[in-house]
Formats: sequence, C-alpha cells, structure tokens
Amino acid sequence: MRHAQALSSSAPLTLGLAAGIAAMGAIFFAQPSAGQNPQPNAALNGTWQLEGSLQENQQRVQQTVEQAISTLTPDIQRLARARIAESTQVPTAITIQAAPSQIRVEFGGEGGRTFETPPGQAQNVFSHSGVRARMTQLFRPDGGIEQQFRATDGMQYNFLIPQPDGQHLNLDVLMQSPRLPSDLRFRVSYRKVR
Repeated sequence: MRHAQALSSSAPLTLGLAAGIAAMGAIFFAQPSAGQNPQPNAALNGTWQLEGSLQENQQRVQQTVEQAISTLTPDIQRLARARIAESTQVPTAITIQAAPSQIRVEFGGEGGRTFETPPGQAQNVFSHSGVRARMTQLFRPDGGIEQQFRATDGMQYNFLIPQPDGQHLNLDVLMQSPRLPSDLRFRVSYRKVR
C-alpha cells in the first residue's frame, strides 16, 4: 500500500470521473457538504470490513453501472465502462485514522490506496491510466469524512459515514460528469472489526 504522495496506483471507488450515471433506488445518500468546519466522529477510527461478499457487492455496483450506461451507444458504453471500472473496485476493508489536523483513509483490496492529508488541503492524485484529479478530504457535519476528486471530466465524492451504533460504516459514492445524462450513486456497507 502506498501513500497518496506516491501517486502511482489506482484508487478504488475514485477517479473514474467520466461517469455521471443514473441514481440508484430509493436509498438515501449523503450529499456534498457546504463550507463547514466540523470535527471527526471518534467512531470513525479503526478498521472496517466489507459486509457481504466481495463478489456480490462488486456485481451490485456493476449492475448499477450497466443500467446507467445502457442508453449510450455501444462505442461510448465501452469507453465509459473502462473509465468507470477504475473507480468502482469495492474495497474489502477501510482503515481510518481521523484527527482534527489529519485524515488518513486506507482502502484495502485490489488496487488498494492510502490517502493522507490535513482536512481541506488539496492534493494531486493519479489513476492507473494516468487520469489526474485534485483530491480534498474534509470532515462532514455528521462526523463522517468526505473525499472530493475533481478531474477535467467530472467529480467524484466518497462519503464515509459511521452509523449511530458505532459498529457500521456506509461508503456512499457519487460520480458526476457532463459526459453522461445523470449521476451515479451507490452504497457499500462495512462493519467495524477493530
């Protein structure tokens, strides 16, 4: 696993910013926070393990993507699918160390990645294919973490939100791009293991 400063590996659930795809179901998803300076929820710190199997979660995300790009021409579908794949690898685990002055999020699994920055400090990150994005991590008013990835062809938000029981975490992903007709949203759930 490398720090974001290494800028060399792809980020699961990040940087596939050519996608702005269809909204998923009736599940409530987090929205980008607006210029606030909240503090981290102490429940964030620790290691979170994927709930359910990796294969089931990855299939659910892929079905959401396929449904969203189904209205595009076959050539554009292939391009969109390839770009989106870089950002929709479901992490098998997430390790978080959050303090008022530093946020560290480690995504485990295939293409794992670590992001470590002070809150609000932008940093360049790159995907395997070389797509550059400006990444910023913030604390949300609900005590969670918001990661913003801004690239020339769109935005991606990762919302890491601890649940009230302190034992579950939702990773809500929102991708937006002018290249596709609607946003892509999906949720992956985790349980605390330490």
